[in-house]
Amino acid sequence: MHHCCRVKITQSCFNLILKNYYLFEKKPKIAVAVSGGPDSMALLFLLNVWIKKNKGSLVALIVDHKIRKDSGKEAKTVCDYLKKHKIRSKIINISKKNVLKKTMSEARQNRFLQMVRYCKKYKFLHLFFGHHNNDNIETFLLRKIAGSNFEGLRSMQHKTIINGIQILRPLLTFNKLAIIRFNKSHVGDKYERISRSMGLPESSDLAEIIENLNSEIGLPQNLGEMGIVEDMIPGLAQHSVADVCSFTNPVIPTLEDYEKLFVEAIG
Repeated sequence: MHHCCRVKITQSCFNLILKNYYLFEKKPKIAVAVSGGPDSMALLFLLNVWIKKNKGSLVALIVDHKIRKDSGKEAKTVCDYLKKHKIRSKIINISKKNVLKKTMSEARQNRFLQMVRYCKKYKFLHLFFGHHNNDNIETFLLRKIAGSNFEGLRSMQHKTIINGIQILRPLLTFNKLAIIRFNKSHVGDKYERISRSMGLPESSDLAEIIENLNSEIGLPQNLGEMGIVEDMIPGLAQHSVADVCSFTNPVIPTLEDYEKLFVEAIG
């Protein structure tokens, strides 16, 4: 278990997380879900360095979900960009018979299932997703609003196994702002152009601006701001102790450990 949501992302920190909290075979074969957005691209660049160091192989999986008219063109644009950076990629096309509702929920489900099937077929044991800490807070909040019990409130897990494929989300350790800062050195002059379009100096720290904006509009920064109070901690801690994911941690947390973690997370 690792939580350093506000820590700056560095390659050494990321490598340490993979070493301490995940298991890989020698010369690992890994797949990375890539949308072209900042989160998946940050993850991809981090993993690309890591996989070379470990003499393994990597493929970036790009899904043409067929919802938007230009989805195929968008997928090819990402593929061409990765080719310039000498990163192997594969576009997975969703069959039109699986595109019925044309909703984001349906697109996410199709995307996930097809990538798992690809990994199974070509013997990639590990599939990485770029979800970060803010995604997990949002998932937790939505499920709480929907009236989930403790089981439903687990949100996304750092690692799960689906159909024999290890699903990994190492960026859950970091928040969105850390990812924005990490991407700065990989996106050319895009941040300067964004700053100009916002009427800001080109040297502006976009992550800091977004952090201030989040605060101004009242987005929750911790569990306490989401309505979680100390009276809920015993029940949440009991559930966490019973969660099978606890037993894959290098150190198995005790009930007291979980209670302390929830106290910190409430803020």
